[in-house]
Amino acid sequence: MSVYDKIIVVALTGFFLAGGFSPSQSCLFLPQKNAEAELAEKNTEFVCSDVEYWGLLVAVGVYKDHPDADRYSMLSEVEDLYNNLLLSDWWSEDHIKVVKGEDATFLNILNGLTWLNKMVDKNDFSLVYITTHGDSLHFRNKKLGLNIPLDLLPFDEEDFSDEILVTYYGFNNPFVNLRDDILNFFLSKLRSRGVSYC
Repeated sequence: MSVYDKIIVVALTGFFLAGGFSPSQSCLFLPQKNAEAELAEKNTEFVCSDVEYWGLLVAVGVYKDHPDADRYSMLSEVEDLYNNLLLSDWWSEDHIKVVKGEDATFLNILNGLTWLNKMVDKNDFSLVYITTHGDSLHFRNKKLGLNIPLDLLPFDEEDFSDEILVTYYGFNNPFVNLRDDILNFFLSKLRSRGVSYC
């Protein structure tokens, strides 16, 4: 891992851990139950609920039948991020799911996003970190000389091509890559009060 890569990992971790996030508890200001309405307005109690920090870390790094595209630095970067998160009291091993290498398939990444959505609530903070190759969605056939841009539902791309994050099998089959619309859908469903993704 280069010095530049290490600086990015440390900066990202520092930003997420210290950059504007509140301490590990959050308090709701609720009125105390009292017989007299006037006292109920004046006397209050703080009801605190624990804030939890949840993370999904994905590093593809290796690609089926495409060793020229392999980037082992992606695997070490996600390990470094995982280890740096655990240096904080706010993070624990059972709150971080890591999907990497040959396990970084389309379905496993979706399972990770589904897991994250199940675990977080409105008091929590979420981190989604995905490192892989990016591309536009095209139907390519070298024998026929085809390179057709594809915008699948919803049809929302000005260049008629969805953006994708390449999964382990993604260079062999463009339809098992993580499209921008699918990722946006899962991120929009997160109920946590803060979401950081990169």
